[in-house]
Amino acid sequence: LKDDSVEKFTTDALDALDWEEKAATGIKWSRLYGGALGVMLIDDGGGLEDPLNWNRIRSIDEIRVYERSLVQPDYASMYSYDPKNPFHTRASQFGQPEFYSVFSMYGSFRVHESRCLIFRNGILPERTSNPLYRFWGMPEYVRIKRSLRQTVTSHEMAPKLLERSVQAIYKMNGLASLLQTEEGEDQVPK
Repeated sequence: LKDDSVEKFTTDALDALDWEEKAATGIKWSRLYGGALGVMLIDDGGGLEDPLNWNRIRSIDEIRVYERSLVQPDYASMYSYDPKNPFHTRASQFGQPEFYSVFSMYGSFRVHESRCLIFRNGILPERTSNPLYRFWGMPEYVRIKRSLRQTVTSHEMAPKLLERSVQAIYKMNGLASLLQTEEGEDQVPK
């Protein structure tokens, strides 16, 4: 890894894939939409639906990034735990889809998760209120919208609170001397 030729090869390969732009797009779209999917077009002799064959990889030809709204996780292909073969599924895949369907305007296709880079905007609880975000994360604009709504509400309520907290002040000549008399406390409210 310290070899200059390996570092140059890696840098040139990442530049050819436009890696920085693709990664930045995936991160930006995950914050904007809650998630994004980077599909790696890898030459390993298999199709997009086939699990990646790590031993036969010849090249990574391209990375395409799709926003969450174009990607549908395949809920029928969820990884599960098999107690008879506990090493079949990695713990990091448990409960995650094995396949994703992409519905792009340039065509639709199904892709195996091993060929994907998944960009998530945080982790949500299993019983999240909006199932659209279940495997992705909450878009930032939802949080911003909630905060703006709270800010607007608090600014609208401030004048109402001031109106209700107004205390009337009454002046009265000779108040101190009237209160010194025996019937003074009864006469002041009248």
